[in-house]
Amino acid sequence: MLRAAIVCAALGITERQLTSDLAAGRIFNVDINADEFYPAFFLASELDRRQLAKVVRRLDGLTGWAKWRFFTEPKASLANLTPLQALLHGEMKPVLQTADAFIARSNKLEKGKVSGTRNH
Repeated sequence: MLRAAIVCAALGITERQLTSDLAAGRIFNVDINADEFYPAFFLASELDRRQLAKVVRRLDGLTGWAKWRFFTEPKASLANLTPLQALLHGEMKPVLQTADAFIARSNKLEKGKVSGTRNH
């Protein structure tokens, strides 16, 4: 996890542009002790930033930590690769399909919490 200034310097953008990317859903951050941090994988030159941004936008509505978990945890639907690894292999469509399923599960879990039901 990296602070905004480090991300801006590495990408050659201003904090204003980073804020714009955040607002547009092209990038996300997570809170750690009331400070904002950005996942280092946004700096990986091996990843297509447009593809990464498309997946981040698909995950709109989820918390930063939920998005981070999505990208970094292996998924059975991706042959036990993480979505980041699958993107490195050019597997954009399966990653987007996995994102849709992840969102559906997250929404179902949230509805269960709100209604007071238990999910097993």
